[in-house]
Formats: sequence, structure tokens, C-alpha cells
Amino acid sequence: MNIKGIKQRAMQLLVNCQPQFIRILTIMMLIGLIQTLFLELPAFLGIITLGVLIAFLPFSHGYVVSSLKIVRNNYESLTDEDAWVGFKRFKELFPTYFLSALILCGIIFVFTFFLTIIFIIMLGGMLGSLSYYAGAEDILISMVRYAPMALFLLMIFVLLIIVVIYIISQFLFAVPYLLEQYHMKNGRAISESVKFMRGHMVDLFKLDISFLGWILLEVFISGLVMALLGDSIFVTLLASAASGLFSIYTYYPKYQLSRTIFFEEIAYRRYGMESVQSTIVDQDELVGE
Repeated sequence: MNIKGIKQRAMQLLVNCQPQFIRILTIMMLIGLIQTLFLELPAFLGIITLGVLIAFLPFSHGYVVSSLKIVRNNYESLTDEDAWVGFKRFKELFPTYFLSALILCGIIFVFTFFLTIIFIIMLGGMLGSLSYYAGAEDILISMVRYAPMALFLLMIFVLLIIVVIYIISQFLFAVPYLLEQYHMKNGRAISESVKFMRGHMVDLFKLDISFLGWILLEVFISGLVMALLGDSIFVTLLASAASGLFSIYTYYPKYQLSRTIFFEEIAYRRYGMESVQSTIVDQDELVGE
């Protein structure tokens, strides 16, 4: 798949609708800050935070609706309501989003559980050479000796968890698009998304990694704001808003449209929809430009 061509097509589409698309993304970013407020609640109010996060699961559907309109050359129908369509159509969208999140969290939990067991066993093996009657000084010396190895193993395990999250997310990538465009719901949307992505995992990874520099810069800006201004609810909101606006006015519109074009290319090949033919990237033409 021509990743460069997809990104060029995204830039072409933004020419006609960038101000309105940015407006929609900005509204979504501001609404999304509500989640940040609840994340700062005390631990004993965690059930409230969890409830808010669950309620926000279909909120991201606004990205899907607005970007599909643009990619299908229907950008004139963009409205501010696209920003909160996930809430407006909550009853319709929530079951599929909830099931996807449940599957993702379940797999991550099982994987993390087994990794933790392995880590404990390996850590126990490192300290297993100590005698039952070893003194506190010997134990401390052994802990210092094996600390670098334990830290290295912990970093590897965290990296593995991140990789698993990304891989599962790739398999679920098409779910919201299938839900919106083909009205596939719940288990059907999830199983079809897994089939949909077979043979295209590497292509999606190449597309995502091409934006990695921007994403890291966004994370850096958020971290910098918090490092300079301290730790408080206000600073967290400010950092989230600053990084969000940075992404919206730099790479995110192009990124979102690129992923939608990516979906449409595969959908056209898989389902043969004539209605999306005008949105498919003509790779030969783009390469020749």
C-alpha cells in the first residue's frame, strides 16, 4: 500500500475543509477535557472515574463520522454536531465500543497477569541463591547487585505490554468504521475487523510510525508544561489543552484522514463499493506528481 500516496491524498482533501475540520476537532478536544477532570479525583472515587471513562467510549466516533464525510467528498455536510455524535447516538454506538474495550482490557489483563508471574519467578530466582539464614546486609547487597537486571526486565515487560496493546488495537482498527459505514455491530464488527486487517497490519504500522515524531513532540509539550508549572488539576488541564491544540494545528487532521483513507482503500478492495471509488488513492497518479 502506498503510504506516501495516502498522506498526499489527505493533504489534498484538507484544502477544502481544514477550518471546519479543525473546529470539530477542537470542540472534541475541549469536551474530552472532562475526562481529565475526573481522572484527578481521589482513589476512593475511582468508581465515578470509571463510569465517566465508560460513558465516553463512543465519544471518539466523531472522528470517524467527520473524516468519512471528508474522504467521501461530502465535506459540505460537516457540522459542529459531528463533534458530539458519539453522545447523540449513544444507545446505538455504545454496545460495540464497550465490547471492543472489554476485549482489549481483558487481553491486556491476562497478558499482564502472566508477565507479572514470570517477573516474580525470575526475581525470586535471582535472590534464590541466598541462604535462609542470610543476614540483612547480604540481602541488601544482593538486591543492589540484581537491581539493574530487575529494572531491565521490568522495562522489557512494559514494552511487551505496549506492543500487545498496539497489536490488539490494530485488529480492532476497522470496528468504528464498519459500525458507521456498514452498520456492523458488536461481535460481528469485531470479527470482521480482525479479518479486515489480515495482511494490512504492517501497512497500518508504517502509516502510524510516519507520524511518530509529531506524537512524541506532543507528549513532550504536555510533559514540559506539567514540569514547569507543577502538579495540579489546573496544570493537567492546561497541559492537555496545549498538547491537544498543538496536535490539531499540526499533524492530527492529516493523521485522522490518512487512517480513514487507509480504511477506504481496503474496504473498496474487500467489498467492491462503487460509491467510494472516487476516494481511492490513484497511486500511479500520485507517484507521478
